[in-house]
Amino acid sequence: CIVEAGCIASRPILFCELCRLLRNLLQNVEGDKNEEFQLNAETYEFFKTFLVPSLSLFPSNPAISTELWSVLRCLPYPTRYRLYEGWRGIGLERAGLSSSSGGKPLPIVLSEIEAGKSARYVLKRLS
Repeated sequence: CIVEAGCIASRPILFCELCRLLRNLLQNVEGDKNEEFQLNAETYEFFKTFLVPSLSLFPSNPAISTELWSVLRCLPYPTRYRLYEGWRGIGLERAGLSSSSGGKPLPIVLSEIEAGKSARYVLKRLS
């Protein structure tokens, strides 16, 4: 999987193009049906295991988060929050590696550790 390898972090243009493609597809599906639609299992799994967690791999970039939000806002509210819950996962930083459900992919854990170190540095400078 690309998330586990972490190579999507070096391809932000590819990530944005994927988001735009998915947004257009979801808007077409929304426009065709008047009732609320449900994602099929494969698409939901793609969102849960690749698209949403990949945001953690990129350095701070408002354009990437805006592109992801443009896709997520097309989804029903309960689906979005199930994706957010799966993204958070069990454990933060090193504890995410040793969880009983297989843990988080290593690049996600590394980005959490890096963010934690940055936050602790800023808090240390404030005190």
